[in-house]
Amino acid sequence: MRFADPRAVSRAGVVGAVVSAVAGIVIFTVLAAAGPKQGAWWVSAYAVAVVLFTVVLTLLVLSLNRERAQTAETLERVHDAMRTVTASPELEPTLQTLANGAAEAVGAAFTMILLREGDEIYLRAWSGLSGRRERFEALPSSPLGHVFQTGEVVVVERPSRDPRFAEWVDRMRPTLEAAGIEGGIGVPLRVDDAIVGVLGSMFTTRGAATPAAVRTLELYAEQAAVVIVRAQAYEHERELARRLADADRLKSEFLALVSHELRTPLTSVKGFVDTLRLHWDQLDDARRRSMLERAGANADELARLVERLLEYSRVEAGEIDLVLVAAPLRVLVEDVVAAVEPALGGHAVAVEVSDDVVVTVDRHAFAHVLTNLLTNAAKFSPPSAAVIVAASRDPDEVVLAVTDEGPGLPLDEQERVFERFYRSGEPSRRGTGLGLAIARSYVKRPLRGNSVGPGWRRGGVLGRRRRRGGA
Repeated sequence: MRFADPRAVSRAGVVGAVVSAVAGIVIFTVLAAAGPKQGAWWVSAYAVAVVLFTVVLTLLVLSLNRERAQTAETLERVHDAMRTVTASPELEPTLQTLANGAAEAVGAAFTMILLREGDEIYLRAWSGLSGRRERFEALPSSPLGHVFQTGEVVVVERPSRDPRFAEWVDRMRPTLEAAGIEGGIGVPLRVDDAIVGVLGSMFTTRGAATPAAVRTLELYAEQAAVVIVRAQAYEHERELARRLADADRLKSEFLALVSHELRTPLTSVKGFVDTLRLHWDQLDDARRRSMLERAGANADELARLVERLLEYSRVEAGEIDLVLVAAPLRVLVEDVVAAVEPALGGHAVAVEVSDDVVVTVDRHAFAHVLTNLLTNAAKFSPPSAAVIVAASRDPDEVVLAVTDEGPGLPLDEQERVFERFYRSGEPSRRGTGLGLAIARSYVKRPLRGNSVGPGWRRGGVLGRRRRRGGA
C-alpha cells in the first residue's frame, strides 16, 4: 500500500479551486448574456457544481488527514517496537528482540528472521514458533524463499487458496492447519540494495495481513536490517579478535612446546657427545656403543619432530600435491600396519576390512593419517590390548574406524584432540600434539568429501571417511 503524497493532494485542491473560479467567471458571463430566464437555470447548475466541488475537496482533505494519521500511527508502532531492541551489540540477542518487536508491531502470532549465508537463507530467530520452528525452515518454494529470491514483498491471505505456493502449502498443510495460520507477510531485509535476509510474520486472524500491516513491517524491516548489519559487523570483529588472540596464544604455546621438545633430545645428544669426547679413553666399547645408539635415537626423535612441524605447515598452506589412485582398502591398511608395527609398543592390530572394498586415495596422505591414528591408539591403550581397524560402508562412502581399549575421551575433549598442540592424558604419554592435527589437515584437503573425527564407545573410535572408489 502506498500513501497519498500530501503535496499531490494539496496541488489537487488548488487546481480544483482555480477550475471552480474560472468556471464561475465563465458561467457569470454566460448568464449575463443569456437573460433572466436562462440565467436562473445556470445559477442552479452553478450552485450544484459548487456543492459537488466542496464535497470532493472535503473528501480529499479527510483522506489526507486519514493518511497522515495512519502514517503517524505506523511510525509510532515501529518506533515503539524498535525501542524494545536490546542495546547489546551481540547478534543473537539482537535478532531475538527484533523478532519479538516485529510480532508486536503487527500483531503477528509467529514471526521469523532468516539471514543470508551465501546463496541461502537460514532461520536465525523466531517469535511464537515454539516446537514448530524446524517445520518452518525456508524452502525455495515458500513465500519467504520467494521474497529472498526476488526481493519483492509477499502477502498471503488464506495460504491453502494461494496457487503461487501450492507446493510449499502441500508440504506444510498439517503444520499450517495445526497452527491456525490464516495469512502472512514477508518483506526483504535490505541494506543499500543488498538483501541480507527476510522478515516474515504469520497471522491466525483472517484479514490481518492488511496494507497497513504491510507498510508497518516494511518500515520495521528497513530499520531492523541496519541494526542486523551492525550486529553482524560487531560479531565479525569480535570473532576476528578472538582468532587473533588464539593465534597469539598458539604461537606462544608453539614456541614453548618447540623449545621444550627440541631441548630434551638436544640435551641428551649433547650430553652423550660431551661424555664421549671427554671420557672416550675411560669408556669400554659396549659403553661407547650404548651412548652412540642413545644419541642416535634422540637425534632421530629430533628429526621426526622437525619433520612433523614442517609437514603440518606444508599441509595447512596447501603446498602438498595429492595424487589420487584407486586401491584395495585392505591392502592399504595392511601396508601401513606393517610399517608402523615397531612403533606400536607390542600392541597387535586386527584388520577387519573386506577384500572387495576399493577406495580412491593419495597413498602418502592415507598412510600418514592412519599412522597417526594407530600410534595414538596404541599410546593410550592398556599394555598388550589390541587395536582394531575396521571398515563399514553404505552406498555413498566407506568409514574406516580405528578402535582402541583406552580410557576414552571426555565429551569436552573429543574435538579438541584434533587441535594443534593440544595434548590429553598423562604427561608421560603425551606427544607433541601434532599427530591428530596433521591427520585432520590432510583430510580437509579436497579428497571427494571426507572427514576425520572422534566417535564414542569404550576406548573411543577415530573415524576416517572416504568416498568409495569411482564415486
